[in-house]
Amino acid sequence: MILALSLKFIEESFQFKVKRSSTTRYEAVCIYDTHCQWRMTAASVGSTGMFSVRKINDIHTCSRTQLHSSHRQANRRVLGHIIVPQLRDSSRTLRGKDIVTDIKRNLKRNLRPVVVIDGVHLKWRYLGTMFLAVGMDANNRCVSISFGVGRSENNETWTWFLSMFKECVGDIEGLVFISDRAASIKYAIATVFPTSHHALCCRHLMMNVKARDKRTCRAYTAETFERRMLCLRAAIPDGASVLDNLGPDKWSNVYFPGKRYNILTSNHAESVNAISRFARKLPIVGLFDYFRESQQEFGRLQIPEQIVKRRKIKSANWTVREIGYGRFEVIDLKRNPTVDFYNSKCECMKWKLSGLPCSHGIAVANYVRLPDCNHLAEVYFKTSKLQSTYAEVVQPAGRLKRGLFHRITDL
Repeated sequence: MILALSLKFIEESFQFKVKRSSTTRYEAVCIYDTHCQWRMTAASVGSTGMFSVRKINDIHTCSRTQLHSSHRQANRRVLGHIIVPQLRDSSRTLRGKDIVTDIKRNLKRNLRPVVVIDGVHLKWRYLGTMFLAVGMDANNRCVSISFGVGRSENNETWTWFLSMFKECVGDIEGLVFISDRAASIKYAIATVFPTSHHALCCRHLMMNVKARDKRTCRAYTAETFERRMLCLRAAIPDGASVLDNLGPDKWSNVYFPGKRYNILTSNHAESVNAISRFARKLPIVGLFDYFRESQQEFGRLQIPEQIVKRRKIKSANWTVREIGYGRFEVIDLKRNPTVDFYNSKCECMKWKLSGLPCSHGIAVANYVRLPDCNHLAEVYFKTSKLQSTYAEVVQPAGRLKRGLFHRITDL
């Protein structure tokens, strides 16, 4: 129990101290117990030597601490539990199967289940098409999950690429793909990932119908969406007809059956394409090495933290009224939504659809005197997830056998 509790606190960047410990009872509180409400009480289960948690308040009202060498829970036993599985057999060469296992674990634990896919033509000496699958880390930066090269974009090549992608990552519950309207991508997703959700890129869609209104795609409530669609039908009736025929569940934020975490376009894949424009002139091995090296670099700017900070400033003067049972009414001079604080829900829908606390939720946090709102964000935005995303080493491609080149060119 103590080991599990220590691992939890290291991952969440908090520290605890023992208030009482005996053979029958164990009490722990946050290290800042004078102004933090976190505490846990456990009791022994008969003569089994095991303990069960009897009471816990799992909400911190203090600020997070940075992980450093003097962290109370970062002792040899806990760190050994984390590191030993990776070093169990140092004499064994890392096999392809081990790398695939690391990729699966890394993707499922640390990245949001949203993958942007796109293809780009290689127009230099080495012709073909490069396929990309891009995710987003906790800092809203692009992560190249998978990349490959084929002859052209068609049903066969996209099915091959997504099949290789699935072989590496396996089945992910609630997986969402975002792409343009290419028929070959639609076919491949339906074939390889039949239970996933496929969303269309809002930017490409609005360009196709000659509309410059991404607000319709981003609308968080059905009322806002219908109001903006009425304006779109009046301004561009033909374009609105195309959108109606596609169905709002394919492109709108509010009606989409999956969870997109506010990722509405395929710009992330196109950004990777843009920065790799010079690498696309290289042979295939050189191109792949470029992506391998770039995967080990990431920035320090905490974008989600900045978003929360801006929302905190925006809601500073709002009035909060307690309704009861964890529900609050927030007076924001517009619609006065109700917030179900302990279930992370707000009538504005931003908290649910983006994964970050909305301004109304932050206003309630200030009302109940929670100085730090970072823990209100979903797990995919945590610093520990950002660090874990880049913890694994991306192995060099090495020398490829000639037969593999035949397989690639056959596509």
